[in-house]
Amino acid sequence: MTEHGRDRNTNRGTVGGDLVQVGGDVHGDLIVHPEPPAPSGSPEASARELARRVAALSREEGERWGLDDPGALPVRWHPAPEALVDHWDNVQRDEARPRSLTGSFTEIRRTYRDVHSERLVVLGRAGAGKTALVHRLILDLLAERGRAGRVPVLFGLGDWNPTTTGLRARLVDLLERDHPFLVGGKAAALVEDEWVLPVLDGFDEIPVRSRREAVREISRLASPVVVTSRRDEYADAVGADRAVRGAAVIELDDLRPSEAAHHLRRGSGKARAAEWAAVFEHVRSEPDAPESRNLAAALTTPLLVALARTGHDDADRDPAELLDPDRFRTPERLEEHLLSVYLDTRYDPVRRPGRWRPDQAHRWLRRLAADLVVRGSHDLAWWRVPAALRRRTRVLVTAASFALCFGAPGLLLGLWAELTAVWFGVGLLTGLSAELRTWYSGEHEPERVRLHLRRPSSKRRPRGRRLVLWFALVFVIAMLFGGAVAFAGGFRNGLVAATAFAATFGLAGTMRMIRDDRARRTTPLRTHPLLSVLVVVLVAVLESVFAAGVVAVTVAAFAPGIAAESVVALAGTLAGALANGSVSALGEDQADDATDPWQLLRADRAVALGRAAVLVLATGLTAVVAGAVTGHLGYGLTFGAIAGIMLAATRVALSAWGGWLLFARLWLPLTGRLPWRPKRFLDDAYDRGVLRRAGAVHQFRHARLRDHLAGTDR
Repeated sequence: MTEHGRDRNTNRGTVGGDLVQVGGDVHGDLIVHPEPPAPSGSPEASARELARRVAALSREEGERWGLDDPGALPVRWHPAPEALVDHWDNVQRDEARPRSLTGSFTEIRRTYRDVHSERLVVLGRAGAGKTALVHRLILDLLAERGRAGRVPVLFGLGDWNPTTTGLRARLVDLLERDHPFLVGGKAAALVEDEWVLPVLDGFDEIPVRSRREAVREISRLASPVVVTSRRDEYADAVGADRAVRGAAVIELDDLRPSEAAHHLRRGSGKARAAEWAAVFEHVRSEPDAPESRNLAAALTTPLLVALARTGHDDADRDPAELLDPDRFRTPERLEEHLLSVYLDTRYDPVRRPGRWRPDQAHRWLRRLAADLVVRGSHDLAWWRVPAALRRRTRVLVTAASFALCFGAPGLLLGLWAELTAVWFGVGLLTGLSAELRTWYSGEHEPERVRLHLRRPSSKRRPRGRRLVLWFALVFVIAMLFGGAVAFAGGFRNGLVAATAFAATFGLAGTMRMIRDDRARRTTPLRTHPLLSVLVVVLVAVLESVFAAGVVAVTVAAFAPGIAAESVVALAGTLAGALANGSVSALGEDQADDATDPWQLLRADRAVALGRAAVLVLATGLTAVVAGAVTGHLGYGLTFGAIAGIMLAATRVALSAWGGWLLFARLWLPLTGRLPWRPKRFLDDAYDRGVLRRAGAVHQFRHARLRDHLAGTDR
């Protein structure tokens, strides 16, 4: 035991290597990312603040679910079959078996403490109350937590791929995403030093092919842990291998018909209570009737009972309809009906009027649910909404938007040099480049939640040395470009310059991508090395042609004073590149209070606009000064304004907020797949109890609700 009273087993599962930040660039330039800063403040202070925030989140969920309601449905459990449990010597070590692994809702802390290893797996059917139970456990453990005790934190497992990301790395990523005050190494310190008690919710949501590896990863974690799962999925995962090492396993009981009947009568008015009494009297008196069997089988979990209560609280809906044997031939048909009725009740235009018609809300919810099912995810993250579109649609929309944005500034040059068509072409090229980059690198993550990936090697240059190398590289490339421009003449001059600049920047960008992507394991291109290299080269060259073309075509258009314009272009381009590198090297802006999806969106928007402003100022001012010095102030003003706007627009487009703005706020509403106010719609769904919040993402209130909506998306 340590001074903190925690069992520090040195046999910890870790994933070797240093942390690196995954970032983006503006136009194919080499971005050098900093080492994560050393943790500031004591781990004890971080753990205390984390405990405060976790308690607030669990209390909020508890209030929504009525965990402390005197009339809440009972949740009980019993020991799981021995085949699902590790050797008891590993669970209890030198002690005897736990006194009892049976209990009811308020006794979960006692059951957990009776397990010497403090490793517990909670099994149950869909809707049995597993998540509500662990929220109760979290609140109870926090209530007794001492100054240096572990902090129980709920982590969703739905998007975890254990074959590519170790469990500890996943915990760090989620802590930084949902609790941004822990960035900069604090989250890693809490996980590595075992200040956190992981409560892993939704083992069954992990893809089937990855579940056995997930069991192994959880077993490698030597510290206390709590896991929830549906019974059959967990049994399949451990059946051919072994159970989670050192963990006791409990299984939640089904509700009895009398308990469901009591809850439904007690939660209704007297007239409706009498109708429920008549329904359950039929079930009791004719238990072998098909309708009785179906209803008794459906109302065995708190979720379905709660849906029945909510859906039949309306005087126009008689509970006796649940006994219709023609409509509901199976328990599954009855469950689907209860889910539909629940949604109808949540969006009742009379009792709960809203901004959108019920049919509109249902259609948009079905699309969101179907997109999640296709992606195999339960996390409705605002920055992943564009991923619902097909790749070709995203490429074309992005390219068209860039063409329009760059064509407008091109009109200004068109008054001077008739280059509007060229700028439209540059815009299309940049849009294609941006989407190809997304296709290769993955989705745009919010700036402050860039995931840290483990590098295979720990050998990295100090930040100062890397910055010097970066600045030297940019300067050499810019000089090569300027020399090529000064050497040639006319349009051929611009062509030579563009080719030289594109080739040089393409090579540099390729080297950077290959280096950074050694650590990637999530892209499908990993299984096709040659295709990976070709995509890297193509993306780098396309982005570089954009940067080169902006300068080269502009310079070529203003002959014969080509040397002076080259100075202006060189200065503006160099300033923009250095500004971009400097902003990235300074580290990512953070928002310590961004604990929900929209605070995270505002933080990412602030970062994107701030970096765009730096690019506009650096490029524009430098070009203006260079133009004034060389006697071409008008050209400096024109080039500085347009190039600065282009670089800034590209930076914004490559941000998560830029993707949200273009697709979730414009394209998807334009095509009827989302409302024009998607944020307000999601908040409204949250207030109506259709969605819940899990840190920085939304989720459907229950996986069954997501699956039901996805199944009705035709």
